[in-house]
Amino acid sequence: MDLMTAFAIVLFSTLSQPLLSDILPVYGLRGGTITFTAKAPNSRVTSVVWKWNKDKVAECEIPEDETTFFSKFKNRTSLDKTTWSLTMSDLEPTLEGKYSVEINSKDATEYFMLNVLDPVSQPQITSECNSTSCTLTCTGEKSETTKSLWMDNKGNQSDNAVWRVEKSAALDVIYTCNFSNPASWKSHSIAERELFTRPLAFIIASIVAVIALLFVGVGLMCYFKKKKKGTWAPKTDNETENPGSRGIMYIQASTEDTTKVANVLKDINGSQVNEPLHKPSLDSANG
Repeated sequence: MDLMTAFAIVLFSTLSQPLLSDILPVYGLRGGTITFTAKAPNSRVTSVVWKWNKDKVAECEIPEDETTFFSKFKNRTSLDKTTWSLTMSDLEPTLEGKYSVEINSKDATEYFMLNVLDPVSQPQITSECNSTSCTLTCTGEKSETTKSLWMDNKGNQSDNAVWRVEKSAALDVIYTCNFSNPASWKSHSIAERELFTRPLAFIIASIVAVIALLFVGVGLMCYFKKKKKGTWAPKTDNETENPGSRGIMYIQASTEDTTKVANVLKDINGSQVNEPLHKPSLDSANG
């Protein structure tokens, strides 16, 4: 093989390959279904062959009207014999690659690059606010194909994960974060009123907590104040208080002593004191 022949073969091979601009990217969800569409020629169709890279996926010969599916594409692939579109289900990453269709034994003119993706995660919204504005952040499990898009119910939007918003007069704005990849999307919303006003339940809980703390504080003050002065209990008939503590002496006396003291007080009140008052002797007290 001379140099010119080898160059011609390489050139033909290069020119026969599709340009990247001719390959249509297609995204499917893991476990999901995808359909590759084909442009049927105006002439009568006699054969259709779908390929994955260089391997056959499905082949249909007409007029036999029999379709053969190959290798791992069996039991998961179907061919529409009206549009000649190819549908695959139960997608998985091993099916990624370049797909093409050849109709009537002619070279392929349509190419698809399949990418199988996992569904995106549920996004979360975090906020940092002051009295007049908020900085909102939308977060999720990121990859090369994920992106965030903010929008509100007033028609405003931002394609950044972080969005700074101003407080409105009516507090009626709803902010929504859309987190997506080419095969799936999920969203999370938050109301402006939640950002700039505290929930009623939080206010009630705060009031109850303050009242409870006040009661606890007053109770502790009373307890320590009473403990510092000492405890007081009523005296029983048989108890005698320390004379120095309150200046009062409790004396246990007999009935006879009580009568004598009463008579003396009666005499004093009547200004009739006939004899000096003597302290009862121990013998008379014991009666």
